[in-house]
Amino acid sequence: ADKRAAGDIDDAIRHFNWALRINPECATCLKDLSEAHASAGRFDEAEIALRKALALLPRDSDALFNLGTILSSKGMHNAAIDAYAASAEVNPNDVELLYNLGVKFGERNDRVNEIEAYERALKVQPQFTKASLNLGAAFADIGDDIKAETHWLTAAVNPDTCKPALQNLAMLYEQRAAKAIRSLNSATTKDQAIAIAINTDAILASAQSTIERIIYEFSDSTWSSRLLRVLKTRGRVIAVSDIEQAITHLLKATELDSSDASVWLALKQAYTLTGNTVKASHAYEMASKCAAPSH
Repeated sequence: ADKRAAGDIDDAIRHFNWALRINPECATCLKDLSEAHASAGRFDEAEIALRKALALLPRDSDALFNLGTILSSKGMHNAAIDAYAASAEVNPNDVELLYNLGVKFGERNDRVNEIEAYERALKVQPQFTKASLNLGAAFADIGDDIKAETHWLTAAVNPDTCKPALQNLAMLYEQRAAKAIRSLNSATTKDQAIAIAINTDAILASAQSTIERIIYEFSDSTWSSRLLRVLKTRGRVIAVSDIEQAITHLLKATELDSSDASVWLALKQAYTLTGNTVKASHAYEMASKCAAPSH
């Protein structure tokens, strides 16, 4: 084991084989030999050694877990699931094991068992946010965005899973907003349109604050274009009920990207509706400059 830890894998393998010649039924030696082979990418040899260990200790949870990992590395995903499931029967409170089991079910698109595995892990350790993150994705895949949101919000609390959770939440809010906008476009009365616009703007506000966290907390400017899109959409949506608030969103969009002619044109329309012809004229000039070909 010391040789393996020092990085001398071949020498470690020779040492374990020597120990096994002395005691062929040393399960610990067989497990160590398997781990050494696996660390060198020799997964067939690792599996053989581990199955010999399991023949001696069939309810060894660690050995079953490692077998699942080896089988997964060999692309034998169904067999890996069986190994993880057997390990979970022996050690039902191992959250990493339950997490890996959930991942394997997810790869097989078995959402029912995937969700069950992650929920079992979270029952043991409620703050195990790796499971929360994947559980949210599993619920999103079956169309339950409420549960997806709940689990992603939990995952966003942990720095290790915060960014992917926020990214998932942002996309979820954008999808909700797109659905709400379709309802807005089919509104039949002004009161109905105003109510839908206010609700849609609240959804977009969630998208905006989430994207801003991604950009500023993680210094990820790749999301700036999405923030711009959300601000433009908020401006156009809320104009149905609150033109001044629409102007606020559109102005913030120009701060993010002053070269977007469509934002200036939207501002021109908004200022025109308020009777502010001076600002409307300025917004139109800016839109014209943005649209003009560069020399």
